[in-house]
Amino acid sequence: MVLSYLLGCFIDHFIQNEKIKIMIAILSGVVSLVIVYFIYKMVTEPIICDPVHIPSNNQTICDPVHQPSSGENYNIHVLNELNVDQSTVKNSLEECIQNLKL
Repeated sequence: MVLSYLLGCFIDHFIQNEKIKIMIAILSGVVSLVIVYFIYKMVTEPIICDPVHIPSNNQTICDPVHQPSSGENYNIHVLNELNVDQSTVKNSLEECIQNLKL
């Protein structure tokens, strides 16, 4: 906040052309919007739960490392092509979701 104020005072004092000041203000506004957009996207992106077992307290937690690409439906039907026990995976996912609600 202080740095922003000092930079604004510096620009106001050393740049006399009003058009250049307006362009700097517009550019800083656009950069601020881009930064806010990226922060919003990072916070609102859906996360697929990767169940991780912690032996020290015998607890399973969700490790949010996998993010789905757009357009795919990430549910139990995605596992049809894999050679895994679907009921175990489904139970683990449900346990993971329950842990997230706590």
